[in-house]
Amino acid sequence: MPFDLNRQQQLILAGLVVLIIVGLGIMVLRHSFSPAPAVVITRVEQPELQQSAAANKIVVHLSGAVKRQGVFSLKEGDRLVDLLKAAGGLSQQADLSKVNLAEKLVDGQKIQVPVSPVQVPGTKQVISAAEDGAGIELNAADLNQLCQIKGIGKTTAKRIIEYREQNGPFQKLDDLVKVKGVGKGTLDRIRGQLRI
Repeated sequence: MPFDLNRQQQLILAGLVVLIIVGLGIMVLRHSFSPAPAVVITRVEQPELQQSAAANKIVVHLSGAVKRQGVFSLKEGDRLVDLLKAAGGLSQQADLSKVNLAEKLVDGQKIQVPVSPVQVPGTKQVISAAEDGAGIELNAADLNQLCQIKGIGKTTAKRIIEYREQNGPFQKLDDLVKVKGVGKGTLDRIRGQLRI
């Protein structure tokens, strides 16, 4: 036999063959059980989707001579005319000469629609409740302030405060006729001394 090996050499050769077989087996097993390559998902955002809907909204506070006062959520780029539509329109006392209906609105803005000047009956005096500091704030006035209004006594002033406490703030001056003791004639006389 050309390959005449002694016992020790035979054992070494057998060990090498076993190691080669085991190594090949491990390689085969590793290859067959290897996890699938990870799927990488990339999200490509389109520019118009990057802006959230909230970024296109503005919030504006509206008060004064309008049918419904409060805070309104509108679209960016809306104008004062859009805000007035959302508020149900202007009240009859609105003074449009001091309002720019085409004004572009901005987030956090407060708009006060002024009240038209009112001719006080029996005088030539015109009082405008919309002027800065003119008129008593109907929804914030206390008993003493309401008693300063010519035509409102202490009893009626108390009723006005009670009405506010039970029904919430007045939305417009015309709502004052809902208070016992204040008729349309009284309201017409005192309108120029009040503001909302």
